Amino acid sequence: MFVVPSLGNLSALRSLRVLRALKTVTAVPGLKTIIGALTDAVMHLRDVAVLTLFMLSIFALIGVQLYRGTLLRKCVIPWPGFNTTVGGALVSQLVNDVYNNKSFDPLLTTEIKSIFNGTVLSK
Repeated sequence: MFVVPSLGNLSALRSLRVLRALKTVTAVPGLKTIIGALTDAVMHLRDVAVLTLFMLSIFALIGVQLYRGTLLRKCVIPWPGFNTTVGGALVSQLVNDVYNNKSFDPLLTTEIKSIFNGTVLSK
């Protein structure tokens, strides 16, 4: 056996021995029909996948154009460092209580609800 030490162990080429099992496809006539049907099915599924991705991209573009900017106006708690104009002291107290893991439920307080409704305005 001729071995070239600079090439090292060619285990990648040894993994091609798995393809020897494909010789049995020609030996069994029913297996050749099944393999042919599977190949045709994969080709048709590829076409369906391309069409699905195309339609999905079209709907994504339509969705971006329809909803542009509207999802930016949502009620969130501003993080520290933001310039809050509506009830800044109460919101900063809320953020501090949440960060310090105190038992504080913002949904039960009327002040927080009025801030999110926009009824409390600072001057």
